Amino acid sequence: MSEILIIGSKGTLGSYLTQFFSSSCTVRAFNDRFSGKHSHTNKLAEFIQEHSIQTVINCVGATDVNRCQENRDYAYSGNTLVPEIVAKIQEESTQKFLTINFSTDQVYPGTGDALETQTAPINVYGSSKLAGETLLSNNACNLRINYVSKGKNRTSFSDWVVHTAQNQDRVTLYNDIYFNPLDIKTLAKCVKHVVNNQIIGTYNLGGLSKLSKAEFYTLLTHKMGIENPNTKLESYSSSNTIPRPLDMSMNVSKSLQHGFILPTISNMLDSLSKEYTDAN
Repeated sequence: MSEILIIGSKGTLGSYLTQFFSSSCTVRAFNDRFSGKHSHTNKLAEFIQEHSIQTVINCVGATDVNRCQENRDYAYSGNTLVPEIVAKIQEESTQKFLTINFSTDQVYPGTGDALETQTAPINVYGSSKLAGETLLSNNACNLRINYVSKGKNRTSFSDWVVHTAQNQDRVTLYNDIYFNPLDIKTLAKCVKHVVNNQIIGTYNLGGLSKLSKAEFYTLLTHKMGIENPNTKLESYSSSNTIPRPLDMSMNVSKSLQHGFILPTISNMLDSLSKEYTDAN
């Protein structure tokens, strides 16, 4: 049975993948808090060697864009440090393993339909993610994603959508921020495709078409039957100073060519809505 190590298995994505792979693989967890590369490199290397790990999946991430912008150490520790440690282990160890690392659509400048080669991050979050990718250039698969899911231990974007709609809170929706999100169920299947086929390289994983954050709110709440009449539309730049790419949509043609199966907007929303319904 394949040996998979998940770093950061207690978060939303890590816990989902742990459960997803548990029926077909031996899944091991490494949840130490990484505070410095020297203190953890040997410990992690020994763990990988001891358990003959074949695949390392890095689910650690500092995803608070505002906090990353204000605190570069936070961004580095969450988005660059683990790839740096794993890359060093790959370089020095005789135990060969595939690394799967999750990156972001914010490595792009925000002009939309971005190809994998068109990186130009405009904020610290995107830069710290891209730095982690670059360190893992050998025998690794970097998956650029913007996934939606019911959060675990922290509130996700879709949690906020569902909660505010249920309470009919007054909310501002941005009609000028676009993305092509992926539901977590589809993302897990994509990760399995990487593991089964030992895929390396960098891939955009997202839906087959884009929508605005405002459209996402309206479509998801409508599908769940919890429409919120107390919403107003606004442009992001009119009320915010933290730089964010406005059109984060990614071109997924390379991924499709390599056998990844990606959803339509309707399929993504169906899967996400079912996730919330099943949780109740």
